[in-house]
Amino acid sequence: MYVSIITETKKIMKFTEKELIEEADQRLRQALDKVPFIEIGATRFEQPERFEQPENQPTLFRPDMLMQISTPDGPEALVVEVKNTITPKAAREASRELASMASMMPACYGVLIAPFISERTAEICKEAGVGYLDLAGNLGLFFNRVYLEIQGRPNRFRKDQELKSLFSPKSSRVIRVLLENPGRSWKLQDLAKVSELSTGMVSNIKSRLEDEDLLRKEPSGFKLTDPERLLRKWSNKYNLRKNRWSDYYLAADVSEIERRIASDLDDLNQRYAFTLFSAANKIAAYSRYNRVFLYVDGDQSELMGRLGLKQVDSGPNITLLEPYDEGVFYGGKNKAGLSVVGMVQLYLDLVSYRGRGEEAARFLLDNELRKKWQKNI
Repeated sequence: MYVSIITETKKIMKFTEKELIEEADQRLRQALDKVPFIEIGATRFEQPERFEQPENQPTLFRPDMLMQISTPDGPEALVVEVKNTITPKAAREASRELASMASMMPACYGVLIAPFISERTAEICKEAGVGYLDLAGNLGLFFNRVYLEIQGRPNRFRKDQELKSLFSPKSSRVIRVLLENPGRSWKLQDLAKVSELSTGMVSNIKSRLEDEDLLRKEPSGFKLTDPERLLRKWSNKYNLRKNRWSDYYLAADVSEIERRIASDLDDLNQRYAFTLFSAANKIAAYSRYNRVFLYVDGDQSELMGRLGLKQVDSGPNITLLEPYDEGVFYGGKNKAGLSVVGMVQLYLDLVSYRGRGEEAARFLLDNELRKKWQKNI
């Protein structure tokens, strides 16, 4: 098996598993070289083929290498596990095994190494009392008098296609349902029904969320564990411009425009939901605004005719959005007789709008979403 690594010069290198372990050894030595009071000794590499596992016996954990070092407090052994890829779920198991092995040996510290260690994976290692290091330059080594930490280096080794696919139009319906109902424990069939997706598709999404340590199993099913982290991941992938924009001008103030639009769309029995500042102002009374944004499901021509809307290339005070997926309407609320998007969709739209939108998103997160999650998680 090969692991593709992109170097700082953007050259693609392929490593066998053995070569990856040797590269990990070199990176760990380079990190420890920065500590003046440490002397680095030999590394012993495990040879899996030497061990024959008895049949019907539980698999024994065998680390990939054992590095000997000397500190002012005496000798120390670093027990190292190298993974060609790591998810938060897998990191929880690996760090538990490393911590357990380290606790059974005197002066021993466990270290997990992979091509890339995410912030969540780093947190899991630290919680378990295990160090971490990746080939992107992130590291955390905390033992004896050693405190080495580098964070924030980006993942240069692979595109996170699996995580990205969680937020595709259909898959994101599952994410949206989970975020809008953070306290609920779900059965697979129930979540599929509410999301209007197949059980198989929802099962795949569930597995990926478990890998990211975002779901936990309960006697009654499974439940979201960290809604804020999930929503932030989604907001990093989301683009408001996926929706089709149409800009108009109407000589009236925003409150009158919103009232007239809502009245006409209700008469037309046409689904809609105000978003961005039109919605933020009604949910949290955030700030003044002079442009109306709303999603409209279906043909917009009859509404345009009723209101006499004039399409413009600049200076619009109305923007009608043709939704990229009907999921944008999930979790919507009625505020003062007007339909507005749910708080999850509103947060995504505000973050993607940038500028004042990001300020409004932070306000919404601090004053509404976190309070909702704290009550239910």
